[in-house]
Amino acid sequence: MRIYAADLAEFRAMNRYFCARGCRAWARAHGFSWAEFVREGVEEKALLATEDALALAIVRWKREREK
Repeated sequence: MRIYAADLAEFRAMNRYFCARGCRAWARAHGFSWAEFVREGVEEKALLATEDALALAIVRWKREREK
């Protein structure tokens, strides 16, 4: 499963975690290109590998949404 910037935006809107600037900074801090995140998404495996609480929450949320 791929997670896209649009997923992050939807999750963010529901949970009020980050502003758009914060999302870009978060992606950069974890080694993800924001442009690629927007265009191609990121594999859930890559997000899980960060062991970041926000990444884990987004993956969990998207899995539930896609059931």
